[in-house]
Amino acid sequence: PCFDENMRLWSIKIRQFEKMPKYVKLAGSKSGVFGYRNLRGAKIIGVTEGEIDCLTLEQEAGDMLGACTLGSAMDNFKNLDFARWGGYFIQSQAILLFFDNDEAGNKGARRMQVNRTIHAVGAMPGYKDLNEMLLNGEDLGAWVCQKIASLPLL
Repeated sequence: PCFDENMRLWSIKIRQFEKMPKYVKLAGSKSGVFGYRNLRGAKIIGVTEGEIDCLTLEQEAGDMLGACTLGSAMDNFKNLDFARWGGYFIQSQAILLFFDNDEAGNKGARRMQVNRTIHAVGAMPGYKDLNEMLLNGEDLGAWVCQKIASLPLL
């Protein structure tokens, strides 16, 4: 589930096993920001493709950035109600896109790069996503730290 800042239910996404599509939003669900609380005061924001990657990024690098997701590679800033959610992104100096290393992730990252403060990072080459990196013993925190250090203007 995704809640808004008043703890009202904003959307529900269900992972279906052995069915397509793999993820389904319940009727009435709106585009929102899962993890928006992590963005309060964050100068650097990490946007992941999905909720599990968001939780992984928060766990491993939450002291360096605010982790969130819009829900999928297909969701992007154009679908987002900026009157409600935009304030969480405005104060940031940089937004890093940690989308999956696949066609959908690459396409989604290209759509999200609307200005010079948004940077596509993906996952480490050879891995599908942040979870796979972590499960294979990579030091996700150190890797994110390197990505932040390589940003222009920071």
